[in-house]
Amino acid sequence: MKKIALLILFTLLCVSHVVYAQTIQENEQMIVSWFEDIKETQSDSAKIQLNKKIEQLLYTTLQEPNAFNYSFPALKYIGSVYAPDKLMRVFSWNYPLSNGKYGYSALFMFKNKQKSTPSLHLVSTTTAFKPEETRKYDPSTWYGALYYNVIAHKISRDKTEYLLLGISNYQPITKVKIIESIKISNRQLTFGTPLFKKDKKTLYRAVFEYKKEVNMLLEYESSKKRFVFDHLSPSDPIYKDVYHFYGPDFSYDSYQWKKKKLHYTPDIDVRNK
Repeated sequence: MKKIALLILFTLLCVSHVVYAQTIQENEQMIVSWFEDIKETQSDSAKIQLNKKIEQLLYTTLQEPNAFNYSFPALKYIGSVYAPDKLMRVFSWNYPLSNGKYGYSALFMFKNKQKSTPSLHLVSTTTAFKPEETRKYDPSTWYGALYYNVIAHKISRDKTEYLLLGISNYQPITKVKIIESIKISNRQLTFGTPLFKKDKKTLYRAVFEYKKEVNMLLEYESSKKRFVFDHLSPSDPIYKDVYHFYGPDFSYDSYQWKKKKLHYTPDIDVRNK
């Protein structure tokens, strides 16, 4: 009887896993179809409504068991990155609007432990903007970005700082890259923590704006515990602070971890020694 009971339990678990997988895959295909509808429609209001349906269905889908580890191979319009400790996952995407700008959405999944149920946090905006370096944002005031890397920095035995690398086309003529610090407290998500030290100032994030047609290096060197990025400067000094004339000038700067803060260091040597 014990063997039969174990066999029944195993069978039920297998069936349950298949049902969950089918649910996720079916929802994934529905989301794909809505993205195709967004591409076809010219109406901004219709695009925004379709995106709300995408947000709601993806949020529901991510509550399914095993969704945290599911790859979502068909969602080519949604980016997904994990933190190195596999306790956080970020989904982010955008869609074009008629004024040359974009709407942005992101879903954050956090786990306290590997086997715990993740908490979900949805953020969305149809009016993306360049975030300030000196203030915090919450989900209702999020600025809009696509996140392409997550960095986990252990600062004590039971505390880890998470930072994101992001990019945004908040306006048609420039791009913005961001080093964002985030915090989860009482299941509330906050964008921006006072980690950055530059020119005797404390900042909540690092923001870089430059000409849309050029590319900017912004990456994390884990071996040296630092963020490395192109130094941006105007094509002519008369264009100071006119960012659609800014681009890399073949020098590099960094934010380096020192005493639990990220300290700005200009003109670093990035050659492979």
